[in-house]
Amino acid sequence: MLDWLLTVDEKLFLVIQGSGSPHLDVLMIALSNKFIWIPMYLLIAIQYYKRFQIESIISLLCLIVFIGLSDFITSGIMKDFFERLRPCHESKIISKLV
Repeated sequence: MLDWLLTVDEKLFLVIQGSGSPHLDVLMIALSNKFIWIPMYLLIAIQYYKRFQIESIISLLCLIVFIGLSDFITSGIMKDFFERLRPCHESKIISKLV
């Protein structure tokens, strides 16, 4: 069952990847960097604060804690548990694209 799932996963990736362009790879890798989103998060937080004033501080602090926890759980715990490379870094799949 796991072999079948891995085969379907690989074929689906190749179909999606084959329909794109190399420039899109660069864009998607850049967008997956969490630091590129900081200006947008700051803008949202500032607008939220302007609208709700003091009441927004507690909810913004909770949001920061929840984002930190979810980042720690997914990248600190789950990533090591699954031990799977991103498809664009998997040499077996990249060789099929060329």
